[in-house]
Amino acid sequence: MNKNLNYIEEGKIENINLIVDLIRRNERITRVMLADMTKLTRMSITRIVALLLDKGIIYEKGEVSAARGRPAKMLHINPKRFYSLSINIDVDKVIMAIINLNQEIILRKTIDVKLENSMEDYVERIFKEFKIWEKEHFDITKKVECIVFISPGIIDPRKGEIVFSAQLGWKNENIVKYAKDKFGIKVLVDNDVKTALLGELAHLELTDKSNIAYMAIGHGVGVGLWLDGEILRGANNNAGEIGHISIDYNGELCNCGRKGCLDTVLSIKSILKKANNIDPKIESMEDIAKKFESKETWAIDLVDDMSRYFSIALNNIVYTYDPDKILIGGLLFERFPNILEIMTKSKYFKIYAEYIKNINIQSAKLGKQAYLIGGAIRAQDYLLEKITL
Repeated sequence: MNKNLNYIEEGKIENINLIVDLIRRNERITRVMLADMTKLTRMSITRIVALLLDKGIIYEKGEVSAARGRPAKMLHINPKRFYSLSINIDVDKVIMAIINLNQEIILRKTIDVKLENSMEDYVERIFKEFKIWEKEHFDITKKVECIVFISPGIIDPRKGEIVFSAQLGWKNENIVKYAKDKFGIKVLVDNDVKTALLGELAHLELTDKSNIAYMAIGHGVGVGLWLDGEILRGANNNAGEIGHISIDYNGELCNCGRKGCLDTVLSIKSILKKANNIDPKIESMEDIAKKFESKETWAIDLVDDMSRYFSIALNNIVYTYDPDKILIGGLLFERFPNILEIMTKSKYFKIYAEYIKNINIQSAKLGKQAYLIGGAIRAQDYLLEKITL
């Protein structure tokens, strides 16, 4: 191996990731095209591509005719170079998926975890399921080099801790240490909404000046923010935790210990609680959707209430971060499919429309897959840095 490949000033991890991403997105790409698209010098591109070829991350196959000189060789991702395991933890389910370097899901499994309570219970159950995969797909599992846990709540990725998750009822849980002892490979952890934002961004055309917010409403409420070319994390990775902004100081007690948090009025749990107080037979958001479609007065009033708090939350995002685009996702919108259209046509939304009319608000595209792909991107960042620098 050429030792000079390990020292490439132009090949900082950001540029290496950019090159890998462009090769993944473009089937017939060449070195010249990469230089044109990135504005990096051709020498820098040559060095980075040589490094990626040397490490087996990409390969050459096929040629493109050039206007002058020899045909240019096309570059492709080697999807089997390494795999990662994304694990999306939620209140009642865990979704785990093995993903290759092309961001393709190779294996996927959904686990019912209603009987599991502690962090240790969750990890033990996941480890058990992974061992089943090992027996059935050892050729795939043996190539998993990094695991990424994706959790709701306040996360400290540097310490590997779930600092606090109101949804899961966990506090100061070092899931990285516990899981690494079980699996024996590199383990990372990150916030679910920030990770989902990464997954959604992988399927968008971005510029360095793109400012995008991803708002998720499910068992909790959160926002992921992409500002000036990077995820906004804040000093303690708390940026975007709007679910615990108090909007009613005399409101209900939140799991975080404060009163009137946005989570107490806009999360699925809070919405179902209100519905149950009126109709004890209501068990799901799907039930509420049916009652709304049947034009039952209480359901119309409940959706009206949801629209009010949604509009307030959206307005706060706009005034605080001023994004170009807001992606809306989460379980609420999966279980009540047309609720976004209903809320954006509400009288409350119209009150704030004057201030958000220039912002593109749209449904997120990937659903739960965004969390898994985002986890794979976090793993890719780590693995590329490990093997190229």
